[in-house]
Amino acid sequence: MTRSWFTSRLAIAVGVGALVVVAALMWIPDPMAARAAAIAGLCVTLWLTEAVPPFAPTLLLLAAVPLLLAPYGPEHRLGPVLGWLADPVLALFLGGFTIGAAVARHGLDQVIVGNALRWSHGSATRLLLLSMLVTAGLSLWMSNIAAMALMLAALKSVLERSSDSLRRALLVGIAMAANVSGMGTPIGSGPNAVAMGAGGPDVTFLRWMMVGIPAVLVALILTWALVRFLLLPKDERLPDDEQMSPPITRGGWVVLGLVMLTIVGWVSETWHGIPSPTIAMALAALFFISRLLTAEDFVRLDWSTIALIGGGIALGRLLEHTGLIVWFSQALGTADLPLAVTALLFAIVAAFLSAVMSNTATAIMFIPLASALDPTPPVLTIVVALACSFGVPFIVSTPQNAMAVGAGARSSDLLRVGLPVMILGCALLILCRPLIALIFAA
Repeated sequence: MTRSWFTSRLAIAVGVGALVVVAALMWIPDPMAARAAAIAGLCVTLWLTEAVPPFAPTLLLLAAVPLLLAPYGPEHRLGPVLGWLADPVLALFLGGFTIGAAVARHGLDQVIVGNALRWSHGSATRLLLLSMLVTAGLSLWMSNIAAMALMLAALKSVLERSSDSLRRALLVGIAMAANVSGMGTPIGSGPNAVAMGAGGPDVTFLRWMMVGIPAVLVALILTWALVRFLLLPKDERLPDDEQMSPPITRGGWVVLGLVMLTIVGWVSETWHGIPSPTIAMALAALFFISRLLTAEDFVRLDWSTIALIGGGIALGRLLEHTGLIVWFSQALGTADLPLAVTALLFAIVAAFLSAVMSNTATAIMFIPLASALDPTPPVLTIVVALACSFGVPFIVSTPQNAMAVGAGARSSDLLRVGLPVMILGCALLILCRPLIALIFAA
């Protein structure tokens, strides 16, 4: 995009943000709440419009709260405000990012894709399914953007030698798999991390997976069927020559063993009592102490996303400390609606906004309110977070979609597959709300 486009977007963001600030100061009678709403509104506007780097609104929030709210109490000074970022969820996400870095450095992605090609036995349909499963497996434990990038690199030779229809089907399939598979674990996507921060001790790693993994499996089956029947001809075959799977290196075996132990530790958290974030930090430390990852890998970790998630957590703390949650719920009128209707409205709006804006920014805006309306068990919080992962029909919906189009897919392909996935996914979440409540109330 051109510099003028970014300048125009920033001008629009500043204009909208100014209107939000003025509205907050005029309509909210309590001075402290009005200032807090102005800060929150400006930061959310910048996040949603993506006019600035995703970490910038977090820095703005951390600076604005002490500057504007310190006179209303010591809890709004810089020290306590920085303490809002000391959330274990960020450590959990850091562990996921180090897993992605280790998998890429030691070539495990190439090994996995090479075996998927061998197991497909020349069948394009089978390769589509296996590629989506591999992408989904990677997206469970690392950034879905990183999973998409790894798959594009690993499938490069196949994509170059495939027909146009097969190439487009594979690109849309792995993009959608990366999109929806982030629902499976707390570290799979940004909205999950925001929900973990807001959900409290009820949202454990295992309980999340008990909801997320079935949702991922259903979404993958639906997506594979749509791609198969809408984009892939029945008689499509793979190129004759197969891509050999490279052997796993010694370092790769060590990484694989550590990751497996970490996953077991995360899933069994309720039995051994060691918090999942502590296990994630231990894994990150082992990777760097053993030199499985280097200082350069540390610098290349996605610190921008970590700062974005931290900003979402800090925004939730701000709304909670200043009482804005109650004010917002009363202003929206959702407090008087049946919870099922509220869940339906939140899921639809969250999915739609995620389709045209950042899904993490959408979660940052809605999850604090959802947490206040339905705190125990945090069903509405989980529904909103998962709905954000279904906002996938457009090229601008996710970086994965943009990467797929850049590699040869069409935006119309994404729409034909992604729109039914978004609609049916939100419907599935609403239908399964009682089951989610049962899991988190156990």
